[in-house]
Amino acid sequence: MSEPRLTIVVVSRTGLPESRPILAWLRGQTIASSLEVILVAPPGVVTLPMNEGDGFQSLRLLEIDPVEQRGVAAAHGLLQARAPFAGLCENHAFPAAGTLEQLISDRDGDDAAVAPALRTANPETRRSLAMYLATYGHAAAPADPGPRATLPYHHSVFRTEVLRDLGDRLPELMRDEGALHAELVRRGLRLRIRPDAVTWHVNEARWSRTVTEPFILGAKFGAARGEISSWPRRVGYALALPAIVAIRLRVLVRMARRSEDTRARLGWLLPMLLVPATFGALGEAWGGLRVNAPLPLDFELHEFHLRGRLAGVAPTSPWLRDIVKRLPPDLA
Repeated sequence: MSEPRLTIVVVSRTGLPESRPILAWLRGQTIASSLEVILVAPPGVVTLPMNEGDGFQSLRLLEIDPVEQRGVAAAHGLLQARAPFAGLCENHAFPAAGTLEQLISDRDGDDAAVAPALRTANPETRRSLAMYLATYGHAAAPADPGPRATLPYHHSVFRTEVLRDLGDRLPELMRDEGALHAELVRRGLRLRIRPDAVTWHVNEARWSRTVTEPFILGAKFGAARGEISSWPRRVGYALALPAIVAIRLRVLVRMARRSEDTRARLGWLLPMLLVPATFGALGEAWGGLRVNAPLPLDFELHEFHLRGRLAGVAPTSPWLRDIVKRLPPDLA
């Protein structure tokens, strides 16, 4: 058997019913026969049938306990990679057929990580588009190739030797992938996006998540700023709330004008952009008054959901409708 060209890590909490749609999708990649897929799951929830790995170079199961923080779980899989490149694939993100091959092509020694441009797989509602911009607008197609200080979380393909050099530090760095990106840049390595490689991402459309996610991420950002400021500066930072809202809204509008998925609908979308701008600013101000703002467990666990992200709205894309239809009803 030939050696794998790329290792892809998929993290699951509930086993094959949750994972089969993304495994089936990965079999459609142009380099599927060269893919080593590592499925990370809690002990006892997955039994791999003999034919489950058909179409791949190999499919391996890595059991760890517990599987709660996805980045930490993924890091254990990445450290087991046998291919020269290793990356992640979410159960709600679907790379175009040639994307994974593009992400390992034309790489040089300075390319520590390369990510695709992100497109939205569920543009049916204002909420999903606003969340797409709030979370991945910086990587929305057409994306600037870089070099960059950070990449879209959970979508990069890394050089395996770079990850191995980090050793036991990798799980903690992957707890917040931005910390991993910062460490790679500190080492003089390059992060970039390949604009012609595209992944379709299913974005949150639930009202509750449209409010809470920007708040939580804003609090995390504000706390990081607060840690390097004096107490009076942190209070002043919190009092600047209206300015923070305006800055965040301006950034979202700029990204909406640039994105292929939103530029033609900016007028329709604009009122909804106030929601992530406002709650992100509130979180930022709150986080600036705190020493730290760890991500709550619920924030981590919702990342394993696919159907729930759609908020009951049927996808217009036939391929996504088919994927959702095949998911067991109890998988939110």
